[in-house]
Amino acid sequence: MTERRRRMPAGLCDRCVSQRLVPTRNSVFTLCEDPRMPRYPAVPMVRCPAFVPREADTGPADPAPG
Repeated sequence: MTERRRRMPAGLCDRCVSQRLVPTRNSVFTLCEDPRMPRYPAVPMVRCPAFVPREADTGPADPAPG
């Protein structure tokens, strides 16, 4: 039987290119790979000067008129 690892939502980190998830035996932690930020930020992050959205999260700000 496999234990389920718990991870609290990390706010902006969950959509950022700098996030790396670090699994442990019982949990999953958010590691920030941006050198300007703390390695393990307090989550959930609601504002971050280093936030860069992942490719899948980017898109046009306004839908194209049709």
